[in-house]
Amino acid sequence: MPYTKEELQSVGFYNSYIDKIRGEYLSGLIQAAKNNFRNTEGVFISYEDIETGLGIEDAQINDNSEYSTLTTELNRAGLEAEDFGLEQGEIGGAGASAANPYGDDFVSASEGVQSRIENFSKSIQNKQYPIYDELNLNQVIDRNISELVDFGFATSLPDGVKNGDIITNDQADNTDKWLIEGFQKRKFPNLYSFYGEGYQVVDLVRLTDEQIESIPNGEDLIWCQN
Repeated sequence: MPYTKEELQSVGFYNSYIDKIRGEYLSGLIQAAKNNFRNTEGVFISYEDIETGLGIEDAQINDNSEYSTLTTELNRAGLEAEDFGLEQGEIGGAGASAANPYGDDFVSASEGVQSRIENFSKSIQNKQYPIYDELNLNQVIDRNISELVDFGFATSLPDGVKNGDIITNDQADNTDKWLIEGFQKRKFPNLYSFYGEGYQVVDLVRLTDEQIESIPNGEDLIWCQN
């Protein structure tokens, strides 16, 4: 039978499943933190905070129950604070003992992970667009636009041709076809586009090459095959 979210908290197999996923996530997070959140090719690796689902950069992983197994994963990997760029405290400080010779100055590996999260888990762009004044902007931008296509428009069409017609030439071995639209001819990219739009050979108006040339070119038709 289905469980509520509250009931699932006391179901053993569910908790084991969650712990497994969390362990894999934390293991990946640790390795990413160790490498400053970059892979071997220098590509940034982003992680989400378990608690909020937002970016890991604002997460507080120490003393947080959602990251309670972090220390276990760090111990399993055999990592210390030094592996994350932090220096250990002085031996013999306040609170020092045989088990913890650093005492209160002890720096944990989880603090090292937190440090890497705060400093490396987000990508900051420092590049800024240059500031131009009107004088040097004119030197940077070529204001003489020369790549635009100038389409002309006819004032009239050959006899027997009107907007909406499909034209072709009178050569049997030529498959070029155009749609007349807005007193321009727009070319079909291929025969598939012609038949795909539902046109038939009987719809064609045949013209001479000279008549076709007299009609200004428009933009080629675009055919999207479904």
